[in-house]
Amino acid sequence: MRLQGPTGGGRQPPVADNSVDIIICVFGFQSFEGFNKSLKPGGKIILVEPGPDHLKELREIIYKEVKKTDPQNLSFVEEMGFSVVDTQPLRFKTCEINREQIHNLLIMTPHFYRATKEGSCSLLRFSGIYG
Repeated sequence: MRLQGPTGGGRQPPVADNSVDIIICVFGFQSFEGFNKSLKPGGKIILVEPGPDHLKELREIIYKEVKKTDPQNLSFVEEMGFSVVDTQPLRFKTCEINREQIHNLLIMTPHFYRATKEGSCSLLRFSGIYG
């Protein structure tokens, strides 16, 4: 089965109102107002959010102190007519990756822009992460 669909922002999605059966938001900026406008009655949203240990090994290289974030509280979505049906926390340990792969991973994340010069230099000296 091949799936196709538009890619767009959550606030003003490039779809007609009440025309979408399911929205998949992966590490994206959520706009439940936009989701609500786009979804058909009974439509579903699948949210994939980073957990407190997301990219922990990478963050330990580039930051002096690694902060954990609490899981997102979704209780406010019920006021908008949504209900949380299920949550499934998943954890994976980083497999073995080399310096080039670490760099490629870093440039896909906000950490690329947040890292200090010292943190970026630490990454350059690092040879790899070994699971």
